[in-house]
Amino acid sequence: MQFYFKKFETWAPPMDGHDTSRQYNPEYHGTDGPVQVTVSNHNYDVQNRIHHAAGDAEGFEFNLDVDNGDMLGIGWAQMNQGVRLHCFP
Repeated sequence: MQFYFKKFETWAPPMDGHDTSRQYNPEYHGTDGPVQVTVSNHNYDVQNRIHHAAGDAEGFEFNLDVDNGDMLGIGWAQMNQGVRLHCFP
């Protein structure tokens, strides 16, 4: 199933251009699909506090990328940022 998700998406940098290397794993994301996926444009202080606290909460460890197949844990929310339209004859 993950094959189809990767085929359908393109990882896009967030609009503010911040470094996302510690917010997702490129191994689990596509590079040429019509749906653009990214993380939030704003890095709020409360997000960092939640992610640091996740290390102290049993059963809710930090999960870098939920697209790895394991949804349990606390990690960065990913969202659709836009769609590239493909014209078919």
